Amino acid sequence: MAEEDGEKVKQIISQTLDRVIQEGFEEERIEALLHKIEIQMKHQSTNFGLSLASYIASSWNHGGDPVELLQLSDSVAKFRRALKENPRLLQDKVQHYFKVSGRTSRDLNHFPL
Repeated sequence: MAEEDGEKVKQIISQTLDRVIQEGFEEERIEALLHKIEIQMKHQSTNFGLSLASYIASSWNHGGDPVELLQLSDSVAKFRRALKENPRLLQDKVQHYFKVSGRTSRDLNHFPL
């Protein structure tokens, strides 16, 4: 990307996020992704264990609960319930994480020098 295109790219990203917040995601696509997750858990590939260990280790290193990660079907069901209770759940998350708190600054204590 050319340096002079930086503002244009920021504008496109902002417009895209605004559209997602306004219109949301297609319900069929959300359901398809959840279904894909469930299918992948049932039909495990030959490297399933290695992939799972890598995923768990990564999350665990960042404070995630490894046991909770293994209960994926419970998490999918919980997500479906939350989405049913609040159809704007994903839009609210996009608003919160990308628009409201989209500005970041360096944490000097994260990697102290």
